[in-house]
Amino acid sequence: MGEEPSSWEMLAAMAVAVVFRACVGLHGYSGEGAPPMYGDFEAQRHWMEVTVNLPPSGWYVHSADNDMQYWGLDYPPLSAHFSWLVGQSARLFSHPQLVELHRSRGIETMATRAFMRNSVIVSDVVFFFPVALLCARACSRGRHRQLGFLVQLLGLPAFMLIDHGHFQYNCVSLGLTLWAMYFCLIGWPVAASVAFSLALNFKQMSLYLAPGLFCYLLAGCLRAATFRARAANVAKLGTAVIATFVVCWLPFLGDMSSMLTVLRRVFPIERHLFEDKVANIWCTLSLLPGLKLKTMMPIPSLVRMTLLATLGAILPPCALLLRRPSRLGFVLCTTACGLAFFLCSYQVHEKHILLPLLPASLLASRHPLLFCWLSTAASFSLFPLLKRDGQALPYFLLQLSYLWAGFQLQRELDGRSIYKEWTLLGRCGLVTSLAAMLALHLAEATLPPPERYPDLHAVAFAAWACAHFVCAYFGILYCQWRVSLVEQSHTPFDASDKGAHSLFWWDTHAKVH
Repeated sequence: MGEEPSSWEMLAAMAVAVVFRACVGLHGYSGEGAPPMYGDFEAQRHWMEVTVNLPPSGWYVHSADNDMQYWGLDYPPLSAHFSWLVGQSARLFSHPQLVELHRSRGIETMATRAFMRNSVIVSDVVFFFPVALLCARACSRGRHRQLGFLVQLLGLPAFMLIDHGHFQYNCVSLGLTLWAMYFCLIGWPVAASVAFSLALNFKQMSLYLAPGLFCYLLAGCLRAATFRARAANVAKLGTAVIATFVVCWLPFLGDMSSMLTVLRRVFPIERHLFEDKVANIWCTLSLLPGLKLKTMMPIPSLVRMTLLATLGAILPPCALLLRRPSRLGFVLCTTACGLAFFLCSYQVHEKHILLPLLPASLLASRHPLLFCWLSTAASFSLFPLLKRDGQALPYFLLQLSYLWAGFQLQRELDGRSIYKEWTLLGRCGLVTSLAAMLALHLAEATLPPPERYPDLHAVAFAAWACAHFVCAYFGILYCQWRVSLVEQSHTPFDASDKGAHSLFWWDTHAKVH
């Protein structure tokens, strides 16, 4: 088994992760000094202003006090409640100017910036750090491997650069989603349903990972011995989901028009297929002559096309999980579904790559370098956005540090050179991938784009990252098929193992390369 890390060692690793987040926060953020709309930093602050000063009935409605053209609230109700809580904290801690109605737009003082940055760090520590620690304890064994896995979870460059650099609160929805996955893996299906319902009510894009969790829970319901037991399982989960949604939507349930208004804000379809240079299939296809789909097809047709493509991409991993549910199969299925949504769905933003990266992170204890490779590609796809935010220096430092850590952890795992474990195709792929990323960075830094194609560098970054994500999707699907043949069956309704917090999930069964 090996020596377990002490609590002090785990706390030290988490303290270092907090320091890294604070250092990233010293650099720029989305929309800094860029009126009139500023950016995501101002959007999050403005939602605090709206929710603190207006009743819930006015949060999603255009009015004299809530101009929906100026960062109108478009996240689900739990996110609005969270904005209210942070806004009230600003008042409590002597920052009322941060949420002053009509007079706080574009506020950028050092004090308010520090408060906003610290609010993200506190949210990260509260929602993400505890479950990351539990997963590190459960997914690996031995002092070095548990510490290494915790470092990989908390040190993900993309997570830190988007939340603590660009500025968002993804740590809340991602933390709730990871709690849901953890509860599924230890056999607490009702808790998993509540946690994921909360994640959906915080950010609607958590839907990317819903098929994997739904199929894993459904497989448990269907495998009950009797019809009555199956019906009871479905009833328990349904009650948990409905009750959670009712609590989150309570201020809007008395008026159907209010509910519809919120839904229209949360799920807009009037936008284009993609807003920026995103590393998904549709943006990459638009590089080919005559395939600029968002100018060729009306929005209803685009929605139907992307819906069919997404359903087609999530069907294989979901079918495999329903046919042969297992812990490892669940993690692989959820990752594949997240990638399928990112690559194929309608209205994708570059930041949504964080969603498939979350379940994939649970595989880091088994293949640390392979996961670092995927993480590097995810951060690479975000570089044009991060550079605009003034996050280029943290980006390069975190990328290099994370890659170095991945090599060291793989060497520690194998006990010898990692190149003896990888196939020739894998070695060539790793070298080619990293060399091309470096070449694109050098070209971006030294060669100005032609006047005719001012976005050439951003497009090249997106296309190269998209190639990685497509390969990752098919590779994960292949691994899931292999796992379905050999892995021990498990569903969230199976009895929890003794010592559920030290399951060593990926070590107890057949290893799949």
